[in-house]
Order: sequence, then structure tokens, then C-alpha cells
Amino acid sequence: MKSRAFVGLGRYEDAEYWARKAVRQPSATFWCDLALISALGYLGREDEARLALQELYRKKPDYSLEQYARDDFVLTPAAHQLFVEGLRKAGLPEVSADPGAGD
Repeated sequence: MKSRAFVGLGRYEDAEYWARKAVRQPSATFWCDLALISALGYLGREDEARLALQELYRKKPDYSLEQYARDDFVLTPAAHQLFVEGLRKAGLPEVSADPGAGD
């Protein structure tokens, strides 16, 4: 997905643009939400990130960085860390409040 690639390149405004396009598609998955959240985290847009997190939780209740680490199988280790840092900046919790969530 373009938006994830742009996060990895440090092009956060481009990442936000493409992620917003992606989340509007009927077939959008939670990956699109994650890309938007990561980009917004880097851009320091806390209110928008909070709204994007709410949308993610609608699809994936109690999602966390721990769950993302289990789900992500595509990015290189360096790109993974960049993406995670944006998610962290946006407020995605390290671990789920519900230990059974995401299983």
C-alpha cells in the first residue's frame, strides 16, 4: 500500500493523503487505518489521530502495538520500526487492555 511506503520514506503528508483515500474505499481493511494513524502520529495531529484510532478500534477492538508486531509480515525491520514509531506517537497502546483481544 502506498501510504505505508510513504511512512517508511518519511513522506508523512503523502502517506496521510494516500491513507485517507484508502480508508474511504468500501473494501478498506484495518491496514489502511494503521497507515493513517502512523502518518498522523508523525505529523503531530493528535485530534485527527484520536479519531483514526477510534475507527481502528471499531474494526479491531483493543488493537495494540503488540498485536501489530504479530500481524506485520511485510515490512523490513527498519521500515517496521518507523511505522511503529508513528503508531506510538499517535497513541496506539503497547499492549491490549484485553489479554485475549486480537486472537
